[in-house]
Amino acid sequence: MVRQPGGTHLGSSPTQRIGAITSDSTLRPVSITHTPLRAGLAGGRSSAIVVGRKVSPGRVPAGAAHTRGEPPVPPLEVTTRPDGGRAVLRLCGELDIACSDDLRRHLNEARREHGDHLVLDMTDLEFMDSHGLSVIVAYYKSATAAGGSLVLAGPRPIVRRALEITGLHRRIPVTGTLEEALAAEPDPA
Repeated sequence: MVRQPGGTHLGSSPTQRIGAITSDSTLRPVSITHTPLRAGLAGGRSSAIVVGRKVSPGRVPAGAAHTRGEPPVPPLEVTTRPDGGRAVLRLCGELDIACSDDLRRHLNEARREHGDHLVLDMTDLEFMDSHGLSVIVAYYKSATAAGGSLVLAGPRPIVRRALEITGLHRRIPVTGTLEEALAAEPDPA
């Protein structure tokens, strides 16, 4: 058992909240989940620890049980607006397996209604997993094959890191801000 600042400690409970210092030197709650696995390597028992999903006070992460009377908060909010011959989709929240199909639906609707040029405003996107990345890659491939474009605008450091680790930042245009993305003409790849 490890004691954390503020009296929180890591023990044997399945999910615990602890404090983590973020890049802006503030203390934010995060969730640590300990999941026993049925069969580990070589048939033995094993476990996995997932660290780092930010848990806002009063917010329930996707897939987690929630307290009676508190409705779960949707992990991703998507708003669409036209801007100069292209659609701007603003992503707010978390993009993970639980909502990747929702993003796919929003991307397809935006393409039907506004054409093949799209800007994804990632300024308020707090988290993105591999399922979210795969939806973005699939859209990029289909849009560019049709002569369209996709620009990822203003990703936070944690989202930008996912793009850099996978190398997608070299393939899909990424701008520092939404304004930079909108100032540039749509550029089919």
